[in-house]
Amino acid sequence: MKASIDLFNIKQLKELIRKVEQKSKNVTDTKTIPEDVSFISTYISKMHE
Repeated sequence: MKASIDLFNIKQLKELIRKVEQKSKNVTDTKTIPEDVSFISTYISKMHE
């Protein structure tokens, strides 16, 4: 996933994904991770329409 996101070079999406990665690695603010992942998934799905 990481390489694909870098190739698209979508700055805001990359930043959100990096934040989610950090949250999961550091086990901080984990309550928002499902919502963030859902947003990312929806965003990527709409890109493919």
